[in-house]
Amino acid sequence: MPAIEKLKPTETAHIYLDEQGRAWVDDTAYRVNMIVTDATGYTPEQICEAHYNELTLAQVHAALSYYYDHKAALDAELEQERRYYEEMRAEAEKDPEYQAWKQKLLRKREEMERGAISE
Repeated sequence: MPAIEKLKPTETAHIYLDEQGRAWVDDTAYRVNMIVTDATGYTPEQICEAHYNELTLAQVHAALSYYYDHKAALDAELEQERRYYEEMRAEAEKDPEYQAWKQKLLRKREEMERGAISE
């Protein structure tokens, strides 16, 4: 999380914006988009539990409220992050060291599966 003195409060309790305009939950290292991504299929209580109760219910509800009040902008931010992730993943997969590591991992997985089947 950015330094607290660099954050500016929003109209929603518990939510602050950093210099880049990204929404953060106060006193945590969580951005609103991180919570929104986790919210798919989970209750606010389950989100708190999944984050080892580092988030309060009030913070989770505030993040969801902020999301719905700014849905178009945050959805665009999520899409931009998804595209960036996919580009970086594609770039990493071109790396020969990554390919060697991946092949080693797949061989180990096959060995483990064969061992589990023969038992």
